[in-house]
Amino acid sequence: WNTAANWTPNGVPSAGSRVTIDASVTVTASGNAINFYELTLGDTPGTFAPILLVSTAINSAVGMIVHKNATFTQNVNQALIFSGDVSFLQGAVLNHSLIGTTPQSRSVNLDVAGTFTMQAGATAAVSSLGFNGGAVNGGSGIVIGGGGGVGNSASSAGGSGAGHGGIGGAAGINAGGVTSDSLTDPALGGSGGGGGDNATGGVGGVGGGVVRVHAGTIVFDGIILATGAVGGGGGLPSATRGAGGGGAGGRVKLS
Repeated sequence: WNTAANWTPNGVPSAGSRVTIDASVTVTASGNAINFYELTLGDTPGTFAPILLVSTAINSAVGMIVHKNATFTQNVNQALIFSGDVSFLQGAVLNHSLIGTTPQSRSVNLDVAGTFTMQAGATAAVSSLGFNGGAVNGGSGIVIGGGGGVGNSASSAGGSGAGHGGIGGAAGINAGGVTSDSLTDPALGGSGGGGGDNATGGVGGVGGGVVRVHAGTIVFDGIILATGAVGGGGGLPSATRGAGGGGAGGRVKLS
């Protein structure tokens, strides 16, 4: 984004620029905060499949339109602010990068002064983008706050399910992950499930991600997917023996 020669005409977009990315490319915005008046990602028939990966702040932006087969990916946790309208049309995708093992450093976090629209067929897709599951041979699931599923290194033992706004599912004598967040107003992504034993190789499932949208008006006919992943399968004689625990669901807040 911040390389002038990548744009036609030559020059990094400014606060008054109407920006169109209508090629099947991945554009990364990092370093200096970005500016634009209006951003159009993709084209009306969905011929192209551009991806915009935003790893920095938006200093000044009015509006954005994301077309079919185009993807807007947020790689920071701070709110991205728009002073006008934001629209995800049929077939468009909104997501964020994997949180993994870090603190809550990534989420979908949009502040829209005007109308936020997600049409039917558009998707906010943050399933399995939360905290990592535990490794095999007893690795506990990851979360800031201690809700990860409990790992188990005993022969043929499975890892327990992750906790989030409630307690995770137990795996035999292995208690589920503890409650680590608010049930009604969670702040974190989903915890990771516990890992199974080393003999069977069942890693814990990754937790779900985070979608937060605050807007003057919300018109939402699309889909939000923020589920945790199932744990890896166990081994012989049964695929459930030594399996990893499931990741917890993520956080969704529209206001």
